[in-house]
Amino acid sequence: APPPPSSPPPPRGTLQSLEHYIWPANSSWQSVLRACPIVFFAFSCQVNVCQIYDEMPQSTNDAARKNMMNMVALASVSMCSFLYSSISLVTLIDFGSGILPNILSCYSTKTANMLLHVAFGAMAIAVVMAYPLNIFPARVSISHMIHKSRQEAPEIDDERRTLIADDVELDAENIEDSDENVDEISADEEEAMSDWEHYGLTFVISAGTLLLALILPNISVVFGLLGGTTSSLLGFVLPGLLGIYGDTNNELAWNDRLSAWILVVAGTVVGILTTGVTVYSTIQELVE
Repeated sequence: APPPPSSPPPPRGTLQSLEHYIWPANSSWQSVLRACPIVFFAFSCQVNVCQIYDEMPQSTNDAARKNMMNMVALASVSMCSFLYSSISLVTLIDFGSGILPNILSCYSTKTANMLLHVAFGAMAIAVVMAYPLNIFPARVSISHMIHKSRQEAPEIDDERRTLIADDVELDAENIEDSDENVDEISADEEEAMSDWEHYGLTFVISAGTLLLALILPNISVVFGLLGGTTSSLLGFVLPGLLGIYGDTNNELAWNDRLSAWILVVAGTVVGILTTGVTVYSTIQELVE
């Protein structure tokens, strides 16, 4: 007679399951180094800081605006942390080790659950709406670098030329007129991009992103490369350099200067290390 079927193992607790999945796979810290740049990229919001600070109420003084900016930054980062953590924990409990880099890929598109169809549609709308918004600053930056390289700064003889002529008197009206002229010049520079340059840069950026999407195996590689390069640069290296070179009068305390140097060195090391691990792991997976 065949032996009776063995009873299934008792279900483990939720905390034990989470501890099993959260710990590095196969006790390898290489997976941790691959996850770090993805986390960096998830919190890369430094590009919006200047615009948000500029939109703060103008009636308050600088100290109040800085405090308000700190509160806004803390609230936004905390909200993102809560959303990221809650979504990660729920999907980790649901799929375990079978989770994919793109969470939506874990769900079937043939399901009858209407919420999943809404999620897929919302994701498609988000990509369609966000892609042009990301292309616009990239195109403007590339065009600015191209035009900047073509321009040659005029030579100025500091010994013979003064900043303000002796027969010029500045008043409030002249200052306002000069501000308007600067705005007009800036607008003219923005309109200097020709149609061929506009369409050409748009085509190159769009074709490049499409080519990368077809070549790279999954979206986690893209996030890992962006997190290890741009996020490390914008989140650690650049703020540290701004703090160091912005202190022209040596008014920065020694501990603040040390913190700035730690940001620069640590950001550089972490960026190079995580990017190297991401590239090495991707090549290793393609070879295998």
